[in-house]
Amino acid sequence: MAESVKVWVKTCTLDSILNGGSPSKSRNHRSSMTTNDYDEDGAINWGWVPATVISGGQCSTSNGQLDATEAITVMVNDEESEFHRAEAEIPGGEIEAGNVVMANFHAEDDEDAYGEGGGSGFDGEDGGYPDDLITLTHLHEPAVVHCLRKRYERDKIYTSTGPILIALNPFKSCKQLYSDNIMRQYWKR
Repeated sequence: MAESVKVWVKTCTLDSILNGGSPSKSRNHRSSMTTNDYDEDGAINWGWVPATVISGGQCSTSNGQLDATEAITVMVNDEESEFHRAEAEIPGGEIEAGNVVMANFHAEDDEDAYGEGGGSGFDGEDGGYPDDLITLTHLHEPAVVHCLRKRYERDKIYTSTGPILIALNPFKSCKQLYSDNIMRQYWKR
């Protein structure tokens, strides 16, 4: 493939493939995240891992999705995961079943040789994460959770999804959010 294609892969799918079709006993397999699982080494499993397609899986230009008729080989790129740097051949059926989905581009996550990224709706940061999830190219569970996690790490606890406001509890004081200067900005609206 000429350019790298970033995807999200369900951890239970990887676990099945890498452990010979039998899920490991240390994993709680579920279709979506309800709580984080930690293994003995402190690796986190929130249900999905980011990966790069290293062979197979032509990307359809019409809809931006992977071709589910052939297998793809991916390399996991997640230092928090037990699967970090693992390579796996994923059958096309797993793509069709929704166990592999396209990732969104964030300049901060990926090398961007052209220095492009960010823009309107990205909290004024180049390559940042959108303050409105509706602007994500691929809107699915791993994209939403990843964006919320990254914004949370930057103390951006408020995120919109269209007219709905999502607020994450920071479990700490965020004085910069409620300063007089910030409140004045909203009073002027």
